[in-house]
Amino acid sequence: MKERLATFLVLLSLAAFAYSLPPRKDRPFYVDCLTSRECGKGQCCTIGTGRFSMPACRNYLDKGESCNHGQPVSTNLTYPDGFHVMYENIYYNFCPCASNLRCSETTATCEDPTDTDFNVID
Repeated sequence: MKERLATFLVLLSLAAFAYSLPPRKDRPFYVDCLTSRECGKGQCCTIGTGRFSMPACRNYLDKGESCNHGQPVSTNLTYPDGFHVMYENIYYNFCPCASNLRCSETTATCEDPTDTDFNVID
């Protein structure tokens, strides 16, 4: 019984703390990032290709993950609630490969450029 009470009090304290945090006044809740600089280390700001896509910070891609050769873009969007925003240095759909990797032209996956297969005959 004491464990349940302690758990309840901890959860109640966390909820009260979260509720007391001031809302971001510069943007709506659905805008996670305006630029990749706002994301954490090893992340970039991405947005989908749909009309009212919501941006999000995502991790750079790891070895073996599907990739494309997309470059960062800057774009203006207006959402149904009237919020107008300028996104800078963001990527469509997913981040590029991590800094020590490159996107293969043949397999469209992130790979280590130092891995060399000497058994391949072109």
